[in-house]
Amino acid sequence: MKKINLVRSLIHLSGFSIIFLRIKLGLLFVLSLVIVASIVYCSSEFLRLKGKSFPLINSLTLKAARNEEVKGFIIKPIYYAIGIALALILFPSEIGNAAITFLTIGDSLAGLSGATVGKTPIPYNKNKTVEGTLIGFSVAFFITIFLSPIKLALIGVFAGALIESCNKFMEDNLFIPLISGFAMWIFLLLFHL
Repeated sequence: MKKINLVRSLIHLSGFSIIFLRIKLGLLFVLSLVIVASIVYCSSEFLRLKGKSFPLINSLTLKAARNEEVKGFIIKPIYYAIGIALALILFPSEIGNAAITFLTIGDSLAGLSGATVGKTPIPYNKNKTVEGTLIGFSVAFFITIFLSPIKLALIGVFAGALIESCNKFMEDNLFIPLISGFAMWIFLLLFHL
């Protein structure tokens, strides 16, 4: 069974709050928040690499990081922030919110459930399980049908699950929201939902 990094998963899940912040406080506020958080994170990482500490952020980063990541600049949170920011900027809110849900909920729960109940490896990526991907993206789909039309949610969840299951070939924090968002956007343009 894979080791569960609960801190990493909880940080990932917390990104779902971006959707509610966008609804309540607007796009500009949320983008500003993502940019400021990214700058603070980068500053923290540069200090960490110089042997200095940035309170709270360093300890959270090290608890969430994988062993192989701590030797250098831990870049995954920046890809995560860029993926969220691009979903907010590039797509209409019903698509952007769905794409963010696939990243924050689908990817997180796929990892958690795959590590706890997953038994069947995905043939093209032995680090992922069928059960993890199905559970994570089923929950994400259920949530997304409250944010987007069901047909769009179905297209997006399929694209997101495919990208998540292929993540040994690409950076899923960046590509889950982008590919699922573009898939939904193309579907919307073709079929005028």
